[in-house]
Amino acid sequence: MEEDRFIRVSKRAEKFWLVAIAVSAGLAAYAIATEGWEAQGEMVVIPALAALWYAFRRTFRKRMERPRS
Repeated sequence: MEEDRFIRVSKRAEKFWLVAIAVSAGLAAYAIATEGWEAQGEMVVIPALAALWYAFRRTFRKRMERPRS
């Protein structure tokens, strides 16, 4: 896979994970608000995992964009 295409795909994946963070955080907030922290507190793990994947993808793309010496 050529480098430019890889970077484009990585940027799309980053956008996907940003959307996943927003949607899962909204759903988690709704679940916690309606059912309480005790019943749905573990829902915050899902947006946290999505944020972790976003950070991984972004870091990897930034490494690939660095000029090679």
